[in-house]
Amino acid sequence: MDELKALEGRFNALTLKERVLLLSAAALVLMFIANAMLLKPRSDRLRNLSTEIQLARSDIASLETQMAAAVARGSEDPDAATRRKIEVTTQAIAAADAV
Repeated sequence: MDELKALEGRFNALTLKERVLLLSAAALVLMFIANAMLLKPRSDRLRNLSTEIQLARSDIASLETQMAAAVARGSEDPDAATRRKIEVTTQAIAAADAV
């Protein structure tokens, strides 16, 4: 309690200009502490989340491209090449039998 009264006495002994400077400096220190403890971690987290969102969007675009390619391949007959070979071979056999 005595220490608090001593500080109060020292503060009251200061001129108005010195009091304003001291309180301004204290407010500035509190602002820096608040920034370091509250605002900076949140802005860092926001930056990290923004980067993750951009990566997720690029992954989604890549997957959509792959999906479109798979759908396009799905509409094709997977046995079409084999059927063509069979048809060519059958025609060759028929031509050989005709001779």
